[in-house]
Amino acid sequence: MKHLVLILSFVFCIRAFTQDQTAYIKDQILVQINPKSDIDQVIKSFQDYPVYLQKTVSKSMGIYLLEFRQPQRSMALADHDILNKMRSFDQIKVAQFNHIVENRAIPNDTLYSQQWSLNNTGQDGGTPDIDMYAEMAWEITTGGLTLEGDSIVVAVVDNGFHLNHPDINFWKNIYEIPNDTIDNDSNGYVDDIYGWNALNDDADINTPGDNHGTHVAGIMGAKGNNEIGISGISWNQKVMVVSREESTSEDVIITAYAYVLKQRQIYNETLGDSGTFVVSLNSSFGVNNAKPEDLPLWCAMYDSMGNAGILNVAATVNSNTNVDDAGDIPTTCPSPFLIAVTRSNQLGEKTARAGWGPQSIDLAAPGSKILSTTGSAGYNNMSGTSMSCPQVTGAIGLMYANIPEEKLALKYSQPDSLAKLVKHALLVSVDTNSTLEAKTVTGGILNLYRALVYVETDTLVDISINDVLATDFVVYPNPSSDYIVIANQSNFNSIEIYDLLGHCHFHKVYTGYENKDLIHINHFPIGLYFIRLEDQFGKVNLQRIQKY
Repeated sequence: MKHLVLILSFVFCIRAFTQDQTAYIKDQILVQINPKSDIDQVIKSFQDYPVYLQKTVSKSMGIYLLEFRQPQRSMALADHDILNKMRSFDQIKVAQFNHIVENRAIPNDTLYSQQWSLNNTGQDGGTPDIDMYAEMAWEITTGGLTLEGDSIVVAVVDNGFHLNHPDINFWKNIYEIPNDTIDNDSNGYVDDIYGWNALNDDADINTPGDNHGTHVAGIMGAKGNNEIGISGISWNQKVMVVSREESTSEDVIITAYAYVLKQRQIYNETLGDSGTFVVSLNSSFGVNNAKPEDLPLWCAMYDSMGNAGILNVAATVNSNTNVDDAGDIPTTCPSPFLIAVTRSNQLGEKTARAGWGPQSIDLAAPGSKILSTTGSAGYNNMSGTSMSCPQVTGAIGLMYANIPEEKLALKYSQPDSLAKLVKHALLVSVDTNSTLEAKTVTGGILNLYRALVYVETDTLVDISINDVLATDFVVYPNPSSDYIVIANQSNFNSIEIYDLLGHCHFHKVYTGYENKDLIHINHFPIGLYFIRLEDQFGKVNLQRIQKY
């Protein structure tokens, strides 16, 4: 079960049912007694109503949970009668029912039940629970702000935007004054209130076109729990829009990227007093069969943005093509700040019409029959890797809402390291899948809940701050189904293997000593693992392996 109902300090793994605001647990009353009173004496004073101490909630605060039983009575009237009697007792400071707390992780958006990628109940012949575990993730955070209270922004370069759609949290440049033809925030762009038009080099980005950009923006940042339409990955994060209109030229893409980069650079330079905290950028477009060596300026932009703290997410081709061999831009660009995405369906499988590449394509995300925003107030289903890509872009924004403050401080001093940390958490937390083995780097599908957990854990931070560290040893074969051999490890005196298959923290599955160079892993479940070697001087080396 994915939903949690919280009743005082008890957590039950059951599905949440909508409850009236005043709903309470029958036969139970919470009381807070006066400082000099004794709970046993209080209970003895209610001999006409058999009362029992069910739980000491807080002894220091004098709060107790009482339970009473009385046969052959009208329960509703008796409950209120006893409550009123307790409230009139001079030793009781406060008396109230033990109310049922409603689970607020399930959004009330009217079309939410059709969003299988967030909660798969078997819609359209799908496999129940094959989704991104969004509701479990929303139990942790629904996004929008960092733990320091800073607004989180995700960006999208696309065409076909309807800025008047009521269900999207479009970003607004609060440092710019509208229509005064002055660059008020000195970012090099005049009147850029809602973003920038990279084709026309002006601030007019309300370019409806074919709705593609509106649909992508809704997947990332549709307003959640607002009683209309759909829910985005993050209920409250802002979406920065950069329009390329119908342009097919590379210079327009670089112009668009430069705008987003400038906004984040200003934020870093002013320590958040100006600019925008852009954490991810979505590119649901590309050049088929193109090679990085032929488009070096385009690929270099990902390193520039990554150094400023922006992770870039790109959609691969919509054909069953090995892009490692055939080429594709941007998904084969060799930047550590780029995340390449392919498409999965409601059965949890890579779709036939989706690119792949064990070296270039990092993971899959839902991209079939995805319901999102269109037009000025509409909604529609679209399919393609273009829909998979913003699932990941939005997920990055949601992850930033759960990064501990001490790690979040890196956003100014080491924004590139923080970006790598988030990317690593995203990739190691996937749900592994047989249709993606040897097809993607991770062999898995985006899991929002696990991504939030991993990005929060200290263990993860310790090993991912510089991504996968350079190693002094070699592991082969990798991937492997039976055993691994560790070479060049004579200086290490301990070997540990950690399971990354769904635990809230890394789980040690193997410990060895004395330079053992062959380890059988045939009994390990399929998935991703880390080998950790430590030498006599305390130096640690790490390497990721995949079991298939």
